[in-house]
Amino acid sequence: MLISTENDLKTFTSRTRIDIIRGLLPSFFMSVCLGAASVAGFVATVLMGEVTPDDVKTYIAVHGGTDSDLVSFKQGMGSFGIEYDVNDFVRLFAEHQSSPMTCDDHPGLNYAGFKLRAPLADTVTVYSGLAIHNEEFDSNNQLRNPIVMTGIEFGNDPIKLYTEYMHSAEQLDDGRFYAGVKFFFD
Repeated sequence: MLISTENDLKTFTSRTRIDIIRGLLPSFFMSVCLGAASVAGFVATVLMGEVTPDDVKTYIAVHGGTDSDLVSFKQGMGSFGIEYDVNDFVRLFAEHQSSPMTCDDHPGLNYAGFKLRAPLADTVTVYSGLAIHNEEFDSNNQLRNPIVMTGIEFGNDPIKLYTEYMHSAEQLDDGRFYAGVKFFFD
């Protein structure tokens, strides 16, 4: 194609950009599996955060981490959650984790529990907690109750960075270490 005018250059550039995007999109979207339950969970998390009192927070997280025999999801992963700080040291929570890169991960990992928190600074908190899940319903993992998690979070709402180590109480050395970002709605 001969480019002789500025208009020809714009047409060539936009067509080339579209052709490149067309070449990338199918392979990317073929490897991402977002079902109706994931979309509904996203919408419900945002809406619940908007209608609940300000001290009840909902969040969506994106994270990646180590592979583990206990949780059989591909990386990267996502979470929906809700949390309530009883005081500065105790947090109640419920969370769903799944992977858009794993097409058969339904129903994901769903658990609820508490975390004991230790604020180190205004924007840094370490925590450790226990959670339980329905081992029969959450069929895509080998986690046994209780689930133990230890982590640290940085930042203030509406965005926090965090890292966490999750494992079964009976199997401390084969857990899952992951890090990511949480987006809060309140």
